[in-house]
Amino acid sequence: MSHWYEESAPEADEEFRAAAQARQASLTKPLGALGRLEDVAIQLSAVQRTLEPHVDK
Repeated sequence: MSHWYEESAPEADEEFRAAAQARQASLTKPLGALGRLEDVAIQLSAVQRTLEPHVDK
């Protein structure tokens, strides 16, 4: 039986990474105001290939 944590993560898509960075920069908040959370959201966008990443509980 394999576990989810034994599987390789999908490759990050650089086009989605760039789009997510641009989206973060356009939001009405000071640039970098959310710190590491912004970096995590951008990485999730690139891996999930969406500008609205989702994490289940």
